[in-house]
Amino acid sequence: MTDTPRSPMPPALPDPLSLLAESLLAHEIHTTQAQLGDRSTYTGMSDIGAATECLRSAIARKLASPGTQPRTIPPQHVGSILKRHLPLHRGHWQEAGITDALTRSGHRLIPQLEISASFHGVPIKAHLDITLIHEAPTPVIRVLELKSNGHLPETLYTSNEVQLYGQIGLLESTGIARAVRFGTRTASRSSPARPSRRRLGSSSASTCQAHRKA
Repeated sequence: MTDTPRSPMPPALPDPLSLLAESLLAHEIHTTQAQLGDRSTYTGMSDIGAATECLRSAIARKLASPGTQPRTIPPQHVGSILKRHLPLHRGHWQEAGITDALTRSGHRLIPQLEISASFHGVPIKAHLDITLIHEAPTPVIRVLELKSNGHLPETLYTSNEVQLYGQIGLLESTGIARAVRFGTRTASRSSPARPSRRRLGSSSASTCQAHRKA
């Protein structure tokens, strides 16, 4: 008698938590590249903010090579990855929900506004999560920077405060605020799900332009 060949055993399904950790890492790499581009080619407002708290850490992060998706994650690392990346992704998901809620409530806003500038030859970019535009009773522009924290601090972190002031400064340098204040130009509202690229202004003091990220 001849033995009947056995079919190979199917590969074991990954552990649910390992699957989640791998998926979060893959999603983060894709989202970062799609929204922020190659961060090694410019200095972002978050980099400047981080440098105010720890310059060495901020420089090390800029010099680190871009992340790549690992094929497998060792089981002993799954817990630490979930602990770090779940709050980060919660912030991204929260941003989309808040943007949609504000839009459906009738507020005029620009989602994901990107401002590019050059200072002494150094490329700088600011990415504004939500830019709210109020025209009555007084024309006002508000910049909302959304963060996902484990707890609500009593005072702003220095890095977050510097990042926000930098965003507001670059926004002012584009002339958008003056245009809205005097009614010479207004930004149109659109669905945050499909933001179109739009050049909003420039500054003669430095090479500075703003557009919505595609």
